[in-house]
Amino acid sequence: WKLLNTQKENRITDFWNLFNNYNQVYGKYGKSKWHSEILKLADRFMKENESWRFLLFFKEWNPNSFMDSYGKEERGKDGEIYKPLAIRAIKKSFETIKSQQDDGGLDLSWIISVYDKAVKLFPDDEWLIREKALLHIKQKDFDFAIKIYKKLVLELGDKYYVWQEFAECISSDNQLKVGMLSKALSLEKNEDFLGDTHLKLAIVLIEENLLENALFELQSYKKHRESKSWKLSANFENLYSKTQSVKLNIADNRELYNKFIPLAENFAYQDINWTEFVLVDKWKNEDQKERITFVNSNSSVEFSIGIHRLSGLRKIRIGQVCKFKLHKQEVKKEVDRLYGWQPKKIITEYKYIPLIIEQSGKEDWDILERCFAVVDYINKEKNIVHAITSDNKEVFFPQTKRELQLGEFISAKFYVKKVKDENRIELRNIRNIDKDEATSKFQSQIAVVDGINEQKQLFHFVINAKFQGIIKYAETELRPQEGDFIKIWFVTKTDKEKKTRIKTLKIGATDETNSNLRKDISGILKVKYKNNGHFDEDWLESYSDVIKPDFAFINDYYVPKHLLEKHNITTDCNVNARAIFAGDKWKVIRIGII
Repeated sequence: WKLLNTQKENRITDFWNLFNNYNQVYGKYGKSKWHSEILKLADRFMKENESWRFLLFFKEWNPNSFMDSYGKEERGKDGEIYKPLAIRAIKKSFETIKSQQDDGGLDLSWIISVYDKAVKLFPDDEWLIREKALLHIKQKDFDFAIKIYKKLVLELGDKYYVWQEFAECISSDNQLKVGMLSKALSLEKNEDFLGDTHLKLAIVLIEENLLENALFELQSYKKHRESKSWKLSANFENLYSKTQSVKLNIADNRELYNKFIPLAENFAYQDINWTEFVLVDKWKNEDQKERITFVNSNSSVEFSIGIHRLSGLRKIRIGQVCKFKLHKQEVKKEVDRLYGWQPKKIITEYKYIPLIIEQSGKEDWDILERCFAVVDYINKEKNIVHAITSDNKEVFFPQTKRELQLGEFISAKFYVKKVKDENRIELRNIRNIDKDEATSKFQSQIAVVDGINEQKQLFHFVINAKFQGIIKYAETELRPQEGDFIKIWFVTKTDKEKKTRIKTLKIGATDETNSNLRKDISGILKVKYKNNGHFDEDWLESYSDVIKPDFAFINDYYVPKHLLEKHNITTDCNVNARAIFAGDKWKVIRIGII
């Protein structure tokens, strides 16, 4: 109340003395509501010509005395929102420090430590982070500032002011500084913001004896200031006089920028590894702006950018391999839950931002994996080929220049294209290959021949309970016997009924065996009759030469009637036998009576 009353009475000297006395008497007591209320008064009255007082008062007030609540926004009587007191205080202090011309011997460690805490509380506040970096520069802690700007350019690399501030961290490498300032000028098109940047670049160019380039920057600065009827900087004439002996023969500084900008970019992103990508698509968005899409070797990362986003992108051809330095940006999104009354769910997605690009020198499509496929169907109306890859994925692509035929094999580079919620395999660099080269890339299994139909000129095979099929004699020179093993190369596909079926690519003879498909057994063969329940066993034994058994079992293995007739078996007996798996059950194909 003393402060307020003294201010109302316009006793200015006493008013400022009261602030100083307050810190001396009460500053030692630390956090309290009233301690913060005093800081609010200082923020309110120490402004404009008196704003310089706030920095000294705030330091003595002790920033460690902030209460936890003063990191939160405040509301006025009419609902207006004010920044948190802590943020207002440190930003006001920053502006005072920024305006001071003499940095000699200035100890800013106390305010930097306050910024450390503020940045943790407000990690998304770009201004706080930048101000902290600029304080390090004021303190000549360039290494700390560089670390900050290396992070800032990842998120704000398209903002001219970040590169201009970054240049202030560079104290002993003028070429790098030229690159930073050139990058800033290349990003911003509004000359209203670029006056200081032109002057800063001119200073460094003069130091490097690049006087013609410096003159261009100075003339650009002067021309725009005069067009706006703005005053020229106090040091403009001094800089301009150093270039008076130079004749300007260049229309712009584009060549200079292109030479030095890569130095700045490579320095800024030196901690990021290069990753190879291949250009897979060129397209136009809804605004008819050209965009291009890149994927890496295993299609785990895909990104699209405007064709003007980085220099040289317009000249890149489909299939060309390039190296990028990427920033993986975390993006949080709100999504609805199952029920509308539930709070929205926060999910994290990632956006990949290309920073710089270089040519890799590799052959087109080289980094993509190669796949092999067989042509399964050709839609002649749409001229689209349907094929199945060696890992049983269906792929679709337009007919090639040399039209492919049903059953032909191809080799291609592939990547996975994300279309909404679907992953679609895209083939590129497609070429024909011969059958022997191709089939070795496909899966193979041992199968057993479980049936032969000489009349239809085919035989049936079984791989397991799920996969079986037929082979026509016209498709192979093999003429196996029932129970023989063969080797099958194949792919699988899902039909309209959602059933998985196999498509045989090649068969061959084999010496390999599979005990899950064929077994040699021994035991008692027990004959069976279809109407066994109506015959008396004694009667059957008497008339066994007339009534023949219809089938038999050896344990659980089924014996068909034709084998019983072949060996003239009419009663139970001990046997050795061979059984094969016929897809749904086992059946005996050979018998030897013991």
